[in-house]
Amino acid sequence: MPYNTYLQLVRPRGTVVMLGIPNDNVTFVPFFLVPRGVRFVGSVVGSIQDIKDILQVASEKNVRPIIQKLPMSKVNEGLQMVRDGSVRYRVVLEN
Repeated sequence: MPYNTYLQLVRPRGTVVMLGIPNDNVTFVPFFLVPRGVRFVGSVVGSIQDIKDILQVASEKNVRPIIQKLPMSKVNEGLQMVRDGSVRYRVVLEN
């Protein structure tokens, strides 16, 4: 994940909340946090209302997921990508 890019987008004194635990190490340059007073916090779960709120914001801001699309005919290739960790974020199979 390009954390440095995302941290530059946070307003001064804003907060980044990590939901869940990523599969890889989280690395970023502290310069994007400290001088601007940005907080980086973690949360294992959010409430149902939190989920509704964030989905509303995502809809309003036209946020789209980062996925890899494969045709259904490549289902085995997609499964192998998930197993060996070579997929970037998610694989979506299309009919």
